[in-house]
Amino acid sequence: MAHFWVLYGLLSLELGCVLAQEANVLHYIDPLIGTGFGGLKQEKKGDTRSYVDNRAGHVFAGATLPFGMAKAVADVNGENQGGYASDYSNITGFSHMHDSGTG
Repeated sequence: MAHFWVLYGLLSLELGCVLAQEANVLHYIDPLIGTGFGGLKQEKKGDTRSYVDNRAGHVFAGATLPFGMAKAVADVNGENQGGYASDYSNITGFSHMHDSGTG
């Protein structure tokens, strides 16, 4: 009977250690939030075509210091204030002067 209680105690400690592990919250982080989708998107409604401004956020996805002037980020095709949009695959260059959050 003593062996049962020792085994029960060890298993209880092990279960407590497994349940006490912290949850990984890094999967909630989106480093590209606010980068927008770049350019103007063409939509067809009936016989007419219209262009919708699809440049949301104007935030660049690059490294910078707080209040720093140089903001390095990859530039892609399109008219993006922040320089980067996640829907384009062609990187056209890297520039260091961007405004972030201009609306």
